[in-house]
Amino acid sequence: AALINNGNTSLFENFSGVNKLLIGKDAAGIANHFTGNIDDVRVWNKTRTLSEFSLTKSQLLSGSELGLLYNWRFDDADGMFATDHVRQRDAVINGALWTIEPQGNAVTFDGVNDYVRVDKGNVNITDEMDFTLEFWFNSTQSGAATLVSNGTGTGLASDSLYSWNIAKDAAGKIHVHHNGNDFVAVDSNYFDGQWHHFALVLNRVGNITAYV
Repeated sequence: AALINNGNTSLFENFSGVNKLLIGKDAAGIANHFTGNIDDVRVWNKTRTLSEFSLTKSQLLSGSELGLLYNWRFDDADGMFATDHVRQRDAVINGALWTIEPQGNAVTFDGVNDYVRVDKGNVNITDEMDFTLEFWFNSTQSGAATLVSNGTGTGLASDSLYSWNIAKDAAGKIHVHHNGNDFVAVDSNYFDGQWHHFALVLNRVGNITAYV
């Protein structure tokens, strides 16, 4: 892991998230489907550091780690559900396929209509909570696509204060959209057919930071 972007505070300071979580597509009417693999999605109610990512990003978590809210490992390898190993908010697999490899399992998205949806209640991020979202991705997709979202983040819809979107553009840059704000989390193209670990860290009294 390496520090990619630090100090940008363009994300709305009262950001919160109380919607359903979707992986591999935009949560609004715009499809914007992702092509490639996503693995081991983790949500924390605390900020995490570069040293913590370097230590644990390739390790399986027990589910009892301090501050860990949700963890979809995507190691199920079979069936229509991805287990949440913390709060049992299992995710529904909609068309996406399981990838089984010697290095581990993941979910494969076809870029057409595949996505994963967390249906068991909202994934809550309050406006007083620090948080970290991290996951692995592997893709060669050239067009724009959404990796993780609970809305468009355009600032135009009624859910603008709590909808957000993590997406790539045609140049491979990764953006975080919320309430009409656009934080360029990663300005290099990591969509090269290799596995990369992405982490977004929001410190309420400091800034928003991205790591790859």
